[in-house]
This record gives sequence, C-alpha cells and structure tokens, in this order.
Amino acid sequence: MKLIILAAGKGTRFLPITEKIPKALIPILGKPIVEYTLDLCVPYISGIVFVVNDILGFKIKEHFGKDYKGVPVEYAIQSHDYPKGTFSALECASAFIDTEKFVICNCDDLYSKEDIDNAFLQKEYGVGISSSFMPWFYHGVEIDNGYIKNFKYHNKSEDLVKDDFINGFYILSKKVFSFCPVKIKNGEVGLPHTIFSNLDTLPLKALFFNEWVAVDGPTNILNAENFIKKHFD
Repeated sequence: MKLIILAAGKGTRFLPITEKIPKALIPILGKPIVEYTLDLCVPYISGIVFVVNDILGFKIKEHFGKDYKGVPVEYAIQSHDYPKGTFSALECASAFIDTEKFVICNCDDLYSKEDIDNAFLQKEYGVGISSSFMPWFYHGVEIDNGYIKNFKYHNKSEDLVKDDFINGFYILSKKVFSFCPVKIKNGEVGLPHTIFSNLDTLPLKALFFNEWVAVDGPTNILNAENFIKKHFD
C-alpha cells in the first residue's frame, strides 16, 4: 500500500517563507512538518509518492531523494497550468499507484501515533474524521452506523462551528480514478466532493481521530509545537 502526500500547494498563508521553501519542508521543532506524518505511516506502507508543484517541488525531491527510512520515494508533478484541487492532485499520482488500496495525507497535517495506528489496523476504506471547531462554511460530515453518508452544511455564523470534519487522511481504492471529478469553487476539483458523490460504489468508513492539527499558517505553529511535544519523543 502506497502513501500519497499532497504537497503541490503554494503555501500562500506562510509567505514570505514559502517563496523559498515548500510548506512540507517548513521546520517545526527542528524537523520538516511532513516528516512527522511519514514516520507514523512508514510501518504500514510500501512506497511514498509526493505530489509536488513545478515551482519549488524540486526542493522536496532534493530533500528526500529516492528513499525515506527504507521506503521508496517517487514524485508526481502537478504543474501550474493543471486544474487545481485535491482530486486533481490525486490524479497526478495515478500512474504511481500499483496496489488496489492506497493512503492519502496532506503535507501540513499532524496526527498522533494512536490515531494513525487505529486507522490502518481497521483495514477498511475510509476517511479520517475529527471533531473540531471550524468556520461555518466548512462542510461537516454526516455519519450513519460508522459510515460516511454525506456532507453536513451549517448556517452562516460569525463563530466557529463544532462538528465532525474531514481531517485530510484517506484510505481509498484505485477505483476512485474512474470517478467523474466534481468541481467546486474557482474551478478546483475536490477529492471529498468526488468520493462523496460515489459512496454507492465505494462505501467509506468514518475513521475517527481523537486529535488533529492542521498547520495552515504561522498562527498554527504554537499549537503544532505543543502537539508534537505531547505525542512525539
């Protein structure tokens, strides 16, 4: 089972840092963000595929080379003129997927070992779900009997909304590459929107994570550091 790391974004919230370094390589407590996730997944995977952009993606290739802790590493390029969005990024990696089941993670999310272990050991196709406070325009997730049913929409609010949200971790089947892409805002093609439109073909379990930190920008760094100190030796 291979791990796809989505790392083609420009990291605009981290500017000007990301003018010279990809977000995946931004160090937190002396270690690139993405390596915390890689270290947790290595025991369960046979290969790593980075989806990188054609601007600074070469720096990720220079950093990791062909191997990470005994696991082969490959690179797929999402060029600047290719359709944007998480499903488009996944499509760029399709040629590298040679197993029925594969895993997807964002390059800027942090998880605990307990939650990653639990997700892999369930041995089912699924989507990582965490109970979180998020802006109202982020879609929650409707869950029935442990399986994803649909998005859950919220009323407009000035406050953060507490709900079950997708946390960027997926265990999927190769059949997703045959799904018709679903366009969202600004012409982007969304991964969750596409797979949620095909739940009759690929049922997905809700893989619950107790903790999750999205490192979207500098304001998340302190929270990320506290999370790392708590969960990583």
